[in-house]
Amino acid sequence: MKFTGARGITRSRVPLIALLALSAAIGIAGCSDGDNGSQGPAGPSGPSGPTGPTGPTGPGGTGTTVPITSDQYSSIVPAITKATVPATGKPVVEFTLVDELNRPLSGLTAANVRFVVTRLAPGVGGKSSAWQAYTRTTAQAGTGPWPGTEPKNQSTAEVGTAGVLAELGGGKYTYTFNTNITTIADIPYDASLPHRVGIEVRNYPQTLTLRNTILAGNTAGNLWNPWNIRRTVLDGGGNLQWPPTRPNGQPEPPATATVVWAEPMLLPCADNGGLTQTMAPDDGSPAIGGGVSGGAPVTDQRGRLRTPALDVGAYETP
Repeated sequence: MKFTGARGITRSRVPLIALLALSAAIGIAGCSDGDNGSQGPAGPSGPSGPTGPTGPTGPGGTGTTVPITSDQYSSIVPAITKATVPATGKPVVEFTLVDELNRPLSGLTAANVRFVVTRLAPGVGGKSSAWQAYTRTTAQAGTGPWPGTEPKNQSTAEVGTAGVLAELGGGKYTYTFNTNITTIADIPYDASLPHRVGIEVRNYPQTLTLRNTILAGNTAGNLWNPWNIRRTVLDGGGNLQWPPTRPNGQPEPPATATVVWAEPMLLPCADNGGLTQTMAPDDGSPAIGGGVSGGAPVTDQRGRLRTPALDVGAYETP
């Protein structure tokens, strides 16, 4: 079975390098009326030439590995190097991640990667061939703001947490799907048909750092299930987040690695001085004295000096 990279996500790439070796013969002829003399002894070896420049490190090479959670790079270059379907029916994908300088990226987490598998079904009755997704979801009729009249299969991606993601080192990874593509009744598995596998890496590179920030009661994003924050960002310390769950009961992801889950107990927005309104922390608020000094501005949003025991948020209590 032949796998190719999924269009718009990444393509399977196998580099082919052709080397042409050239050899040159140099003839030296002498002109003399006399006979050629005997060959003299070999001369001394010439000095060694200068060392050439170091070539770039290839994907998965031994060059400097960059943490994917860092801000040391600007783009991710994924490449699927191999995809197979073992006896279990669950595809296994081998892939590499490098940055724009071809440096291997380490530390990819399963929650931030997604995979798709499709096959090209031949056309029947004069219809064109069409791609069918093994990774799919079924939208039920009569649900959502635009309800349909019957269930409908829709292509989707399998989140890395559903299967098994393994890091091999040097920017190399493998992923074993949770989806068994040989047991889907209406998409019979046929190894002779063209197949595609795709990978999507989300939420990297991270360039946003939160420090002494309150994230509470936000309702941005999804129309049906508002979220407070969508993903974890770089941690500057001193952050508060609330609530811990979304309206449908799903857990909120932590804004940063060391965020404190606590109701910030903020008073209503008011004119507390300065150019804009602010929300002062109420007595007993965990925001009071919960900040960190490293990298913090010397004044709050109102222009008042911060105290040694810094508060979290825009308002510094006296």
